[in-house]
Amino acid sequence: LGQPLFDLGVNIGLLIFHKYEHSFTSEILKNQKLSKYNHLSSYCNCKNVLYICGGESQENRGTNNRNYISNFTQIDLLNTASINDLPMLEEPRAWHSMIFIPPKYIFIIGGDTKVVEFFDIDKKKLSPDSEMNEIRNECTLFCLNDSILYAFSGSSKLGIYLKNIEKCNLRHSKREWEIVNYKNSDADFQDCFYISCFHQKSSCLILFAANENENNKFDSLLFEVKNDDEDKEEECSLSTFETEEKLIDVCPEKIFHPISNNNSVLIPLTGNTVTLYSIGDDMKLKKKLFPDALKQILD
Repeated sequence: LGQPLFDLGVNIGLLIFHKYEHSFTSEILKNQKLSKYNHLSSYCNCKNVLYICGGESQENRGTNNRNYISNFTQIDLLNTASINDLPMLEEPRAWHSMIFIPPKYIFIIGGDTKVVEFFDIDKKKLSPDSEMNEIRNECTLFCLNDSILYAFSGSSKLGIYLKNIEKCNLRHSKREWEIVNYKNSDADFQDCFYISCFHQKSSCLILFAANENENNKFDSLLFEVKNDDEDKEEECSLSTFETEEKLIDVCPEKIFHPISNNNSVLIPLTGNTVTLYSIGDDMKLKKKLFPDALKQILD
């Protein structure tokens, strides 16, 4: 699993988590193809390859005249010298989200546009797919049974946090998004971003509240789908999920990656320290610090 590190001048850093050894390596990638990307870009892991796209041009950063980019690039995590440009996005975007849908698709959602695009990994083809009901910047994505794609919360073009969910059935030939009706007995979306983790044992989706500073007082949520049969009306509910540990960094790829049958991991950064968050059968969030993971970059 890879995570890009931006704001290093014309270069970017790369943090790689080796999931079988539970170890990290890091390096600086000096390649012109990566020079346009920044912390407003989005990335996605898939089959030992890191995909990066979008962002904001350096010329207009920090101004009201924003100029989003359409670049799309892949990095082979097994051979980091292999960096290749892909077809340009149909819609330039930043603050967007990406998700890998097995066996071979990547969906690109959000970024000041309602237009959804998808990338066929095998054919190296990028195409417009569908249109959402609302603009969702930095929304959290999750796909149930490799068929129903959910987009949780996010923020509008005006920077207002959204309090709803959209879903799309990917098996339909003409895909359409619809607002999800859900019951919320004791909780609802707050003014923060969320990181998703599917818990196999309970078949529930945990939405961990995440914040960019240490003062994270937001509640995490539990999203349950009682009936995931696409031919019947589903019953969804949202409730508070109690967790002692709080996530204090928003990761552009807002998903816990399964690395075994009973364990999933997230690798956000806090300052110069890498934190490995994991969750297992007990649904408890565990944290392990790797203070030397970025040594090669910092040196």
